[in-house]
Amino acid sequence: MTQDEYRQLWASVLGRWPDFQPTPEQTSDWHNALHVLDYRCMQAAVRAVVTQYASQIPRLPWFLEAYRVVCDGLRTQASEEAEETRSLREEAEEADRIRDLQISHQRGIDALRAMPQEKILGARDHLRRRGLFLQTESDEPGDWSPFGVSAVLCWIHEECESDE
Repeated sequence: MTQDEYRQLWASVLGRWPDFQPTPEQTSDWHNALHVLDYRCMQAAVRAVVTQYASQIPRLPWFLEAYRVVCDGLRTQASEEAEETRSLREEAEEADRIRDLQISHQRGIDALRAMPQEKILGARDHLRRRGLFLQTESDEPGDWSPFGVSAVLCWIHEECESDE
């Protein structure tokens, strides 16, 4: 925390415990222990100490323990938020992959529909004889699985290249 933040924090401690009259050595101890900590966490720790202890004189260990609890809670919350963000990002990426596969499948169907029917069915039958195509699939490429569409397109592509 900055020096200004520490001064504000120290003023809030002294204001909440008006009977607390620390010696210069105690003031130095408190400063050394607290000035290196996060200001926002420390503010929350002061509020926690106020609600947990009824003493007229605060004790430094109370603040350090409250700070640890507050920071642990904030870290846990931040970790949970990061995990939720990561999970949402992964879900969005998975949805994008599925959408891309659906688009690719539809493009394959469109490409097959633009070809002569005998070429498509010939390739399908060739793949069927090799066990790569289900016997139950119809003659309509739109009814085929993504694998079936891709396999027929690959076979046709390979045949076209071997004809050249």
